[in-house]
Formats: sequence, structure tokens, C-alpha cells
Amino acid sequence: MNISRFVINHEELDLRRLLKTWYWLLDDHYELIIATKMGHLLLKDKENKLYFLHTGEGTFELISKSANDFAKNKLTPKQYFEILLPEIIEDLELDGIILLEDQVYSPTRLPILNDEYDRTAIACLKVYEHFEVTGEIHEQLSEMEPGTTFDIYPD
Repeated sequence: MNISRFVINHEELDLRRLLKTWYWLLDDHYELIIATKMGHLLLKDKENKLYFLHTGEGTFELISKSANDFAKNKLTPKQYFEILLPEIIEDLELDGIILLEDQVYSPTRLPILNDEYDRTAIACLKVYEHFEVTGEIHEQLSEMEPGTTFDIYPD
């Protein structure tokens, strides 16, 4: 798998700005390793451990004790597919939905609410907008009582 097909250029991204609505879930002591076209991040901490911020599910998890494992192809195939979501990106591109340089694919219905990505409900959003919106929504969801139901777009 050509990983570069599924990531965006992150060298000019401001990590503090990306994560400003995600600090309820994580602190600010991380370095950006990868930003995916699906709007997820791989981050490393000061101990060089590798973490995955899944913006669709609102989760932040340790995935390896070494941040170098991603680049050295030492993660499992399942981890690479979960991080990069290549099938979804390939399908979107085949459908003619192509990102501009400052965009990521962003679900209009979060997978945490639907159990999966629905490729008919994905929009191209500016990178910072995607992280701001998903962080705010997941923070609100984290504060709700279990079993609470709601409409994102009430009548």
C-alpha cells in the first residue's frame, strides 16, 4: 500500500489549532506524525509512543510503544487499514470526489452514531474546520448520559 496516497501534507499545519477543540480528550504534549485524508491523526508523545486520534469515533488511543513503528511498517495490516481507510478514499476518488490541498474528507454523520462510515455522507472540509467541528461534537457527546438520543438536525 502506498501510504502517501492516503495522507495529507501536514508540515505546515498548526497542531495547537488542529487540537484546540480536542483538549478535553488529550493534552498538548504531542507531535504530529501523520494527518490522514479522512481527518485522523497519528501523534507521538515525549516518550516516543504512538497514538491515534480517530475523529469519527472521538477516540484517542495508544497504538504502539514506538512512533517509528508506523514508518517502519511494524503495525498490523488491520491497524494500517483502520488508520488510513484506503477503501473509502479510493471509492470517493472513483466517484470524482477529490480533495483540494487544504481539505480532508469529513463525515456529515459521524461513525460513532452510525457504526460505520457512510460514503454518501462525506463532505470535503477545510482541515481546521473538520477538527474544530468534530472535536466540539465529540466533547458534547462525552458529556451526555449513556443512552441519550438526539437529532443533529431537529425540525
